[in-house]
Amino acid sequence: ARLLGLALPSEIVLDLHCDDESPLYLYIPSALWPAMTDLAAAMRADAVLLWDGDGGGAFEDACLWPWLRSGDLAGRAVSTVELRGMADVDAGLAEADADGLFRFLAGRGVIAGDAGPMPDWSGPAVPLDWVEMIKAPAGGAISFARRPGDRVEAGDLLATILVRPGEEGGGVPVLAPQPGVVLTRRAHRR
Repeated sequence: ARLLGLALPSEIVLDLHCDDESPLYLYIPSALWPAMTDLAAAMRADAVLLWDGDGGGAFEDACLWPWLRSGDLAGRAVSTVELRGMADVDAGLAEADADGLFRFLAGRGVIAGDAGPMPDWSGPAVPLDWVEMIKAPAGGAISFARRPGDRVEAGDLLATILVRPGEEGGGVPVLAPQPGVVLTRRAHRR
């Protein structure tokens, strides 16, 4: 409640996170797109997930709601920034991400400094409901064929579940149900 109270009067709210395993991507409300393309460009995001309506009580949804009610969206920015995966921790990534945040905030005039030229951005910006979680069809050890960030076509092999390792037919293939991008993988495989 305290954090929300501090965030509500702000014109820019960035909720920094990291996923289990993923490239850098953003959650952005559809009502603020494409006006927030500058954030995607500054952060060099691999993808943007656009969401509408009830965010299930998510922080960014609570921050956006008063602006939507008032209709005052000019200059507003709210996003969850997924800074890749939990294991993606090194000085080079931290410097690139800090540079992206600086470029965005300086470009919006929030902080002093030269944002420099904004890089072009043309990644996918798709509705959140286009995300399809794929459940393992069987239990066993998993051997991934694709990594987060990889583009796939329908029918491409994503992984093989090894139910009887070393035996003929001991693997169950997991195929891409549609074309798209592998966005995330769970780090804890139960």
